[in-house]
Amino acid sequence: MGAYLGAEARFEAGTMWFGAQWNEKLAKGWESLRDVGFDEDNIWWTRTVSATKRAVDMSCGDFIVGITDIGGIADIIASLRGPKNLLMDFHTRPDDVMRLSEKLVDIWHDCYDTLFDMVSKANPGSSAWMGIWSPLKWYPLQCDFGAMLSPKKFDALVLPFLREQSRRLDHAVYHLDGPGQIGHLESLLGVSEIKAIQWVPGSGEELRGDHCGSEKWIPIYEKILEADKGLILGLPPEYVEPVTKRLRTSGVIFQTLASSESEANSLLRCAEEAMR
Repeated sequence: MGAYLGAEARFEAGTMWFGAQWNEKLAKGWESLRDVGFDEDNIWWTRTVSATKRAVDMSCGDFIVGITDIGGIADIIASLRGPKNLLMDFHTRPDDVMRLSEKLVDIWHDCYDTLFDMVSKANPGSSAWMGIWSPLKWYPLQCDFGAMLSPKKFDALVLPFLREQSRRLDHAVYHLDGPGQIGHLESLLGVSEIKAIQWVPGSGEELRGDHCGSEKWIPIYEKILEADKGLILGLPPEYVEPVTKRLRTSGVIFQTLASSESEANSLLRCAEEAMR
């Protein structure tokens, strides 16, 4: 959504960045941010709408079209303001951050509702980048910027807007990305409208062998499940069975791979046995 609001898009191999995320010289001042607004003729928005419409027209009920990655509210502000500037703003201009966040929540949901109306014409319900489908309105919420915030600042300037977004959706999942976010887990579990947590250890942890199947994260999984939240894990197939033996698997979604139909059936049997 940063691009929809004027942040310059930069394409790289396998990813893209926006505005002041990659070049602090593109950071906008608060004078312009107070007047930031959504332009339906913005080139990136019109391309998103066009691509979504084309995908819906092509689907013919044969596949599900997901809603594009709109981003997290604080992450969007970081693309406009710059991460370093925004970190200072959280301490020196909290009222400005709050007012802009309020405005962006409304714009975010206007974008979401437009895209939801488009994709739901082809198939009931909705999907998104996490690869999960819901018969109602759902989306993965996130705040990658939160990894740099104390729990106190997160609770004051991020959590209220996550709660409001969750209230406007039927099924909200929080994308808990990396150890820097663990300090916010308690607060997130207290938001009744958040239905599930997706845990992602981060590339550094995974390179050390601590992927989602690692014993290291079992206490986090237990805490999430004990709070009556769903848990979403992406992990190699060989770790599915060990994790099912450690956890009650009701309410857990395993996202994994299978190299053959027989391997897929074996994973299904493993899941069925764990639920007995």
